Amino acid sequence: MKNYLSIVWDFLLLGALQVLFFNQVHLFGAGSVFIYVLFVLRLPLQISSTGVMLLSAMMGVFIDVFSQSFGLHTAAIVLIAYLRPSILRMFFSPEEREKYAPTYGLVGANFFKYAVLMILIHHITLFMLEAFSFKYMVSVLIKTLTSSLLTFLFVFVLEIIKRKNIRQW
Repeated sequence: MKNYLSIVWDFLLLGALQVLFFNQVHLFGAGSVFIYVLFVLRLPLQISSTGVMLLSAMMGVFIDVFSQSFGLHTAAIVLIAYLRPSILRMFFSPEEREKYAPTYGLVGANFFKYAVLMILIHHITLFMLEAFSFKYMVSVLIKTLTSSLLTFLFVFVLEIIKRKNIRQW
């Protein structure tokens, strides 16, 4: 029951933060923060791949509705949900995948390697779909790198805060 409440809380909190705050923040027109990606990163490993993709699609539709982005976020987040099992195998041992949720507090520095790759895949997909042309590749790369850096910084800060809060309990 606690897992389900945690998933609902992450969905609502990260979705609301994205829609109410981060959608309004842009760094020189090239960088944005997409904190909702953390929802997929943190999902418990006990959830099936289908369940992860379904939850990701729900988050993507939620963001798309409020961002008026016509499915771009849904496509990008479902792609990383689909690739998640393969990427998890790259960075975590079978024992870690069975015992722990993918958070910094539980698996340490490997979480950040996993997060960087997932964020990069999400952002390149999102911005390529937005441009829908190789003609704007330089712009896509600039947006991808700046947005990935900003998103990763916020993910890092949130994971550190979460880890400190867990230690205090």
